Amino acid sequence: MSYKVFSYDITEYKEFENTLNTLSKKGLNPIEMGYVSSFEKNDKHYFYTVDVLKEEKNTPKKLIRNHLITLYDRCDYRYVGSYRNMIFFRSESKRKRPKGREQILQSYLDNLYVNKFILAFLLFGVAIYSFSYSIMQQDVRHLLTDGEILFQCLIPLLCTGFAFLNVGAAFRSIQYKAKKEITKTPMKWIGYALLVMTSFSLVLGIVLDIVERGTKPLDDSILTMEKIGYKSGAAGQYSYSKSILVHAKSYTDINEDDQLLFHVVYEVKDHAQEYFDKFKVDYIDGNSKEIEKNVYIYQIETKNDSMIALVDHKIIEVTSTFDLLENGNYQKIIKFFRE
Repeated sequence: MSYKVFSYDITEYKEFENTLNTLSKKGLNPIEMGYVSSFEKNDKHYFYTVDVLKEEKNTPKKLIRNHLITLYDRCDYRYVGSYRNMIFFRSESKRKRPKGREQILQSYLDNLYVNKFILAFLLFGVAIYSFSYSIMQQDVRHLLTDGEILFQCLIPLLCTGFAFLNVGAAFRSIQYKAKKEITKTPMKWIGYALLVMTSFSLVLGIVLDIVERGTKPLDDSILTMEKIGYKSGAAGQYSYSKSILVHAKSYTDINEDDQLLFHVVYEVKDHAQEYFDKFKVDYIDGNSKEIEKNVYIYQIETKNDSMIALVDHKIIEVTSTFDLLENGNYQKIIKFFRE
């Protein structure tokens, strides 16, 4: 048994038939049709034909398929399989399709371009919207690894790939309608190239998202409660992540008195102010107050227990169990990250 992957759609049914007939001459005949089709090697030679498995309103697809199987069986064709909107038959000699099926197939192909162009337009729209949304948001919390950055490209790539496939099918449909010879266009292969890029980006993104995160022992770059005048807990490890745009570190310090200090630092290589302006939108409300430029204090559990700030090229997010406006706490934090 062997397996083959086919990329044909219904607008390429003639090429599909020729491929199956050529394989049959070599003794390879399908036993199951699908995106991955299985073949067996034997000494039989069949003639294959492809028809459209057209969906009809209020009629189950299974009934339509069974009707076509019966129709072709009367013309000495045997059912091979079906997938997508195609159904496959074979006979031991070259025969015509059942009466009326050639006209139904041609009519379907002649009018297919309208739906294909509409679908392609919608897919291009989704791709553009998704890409624009990712660019406009640019939230540092979603740029922590190169994997996360790649993930934001998946929907635009996927939709654009399928859009090109539909445009290619639409052009072939127009050629059928114009009774012209079907010519090959690069649309289909551009589409498949984009789908391959999507798959590769997904795998690469997962790998990068794993390898670009980790933990390290505490060092002098990490803020602890001891550095602002409180007792620290036992030394642990901090979490980190890195991408071409952002390097991030986070640490939670809890002492024996159950005092807590949690912080995240996003080191942004360029356009730190722009990233901070987008970042602070989620934090600025009626409970927040700007203490000084690019420094905001707000409340999560207790009074003035949290802050966000932009210090040089670092976006800082801090949450604690004590008042950051007392004892010069927030100033000590700002000073620590300026040094």
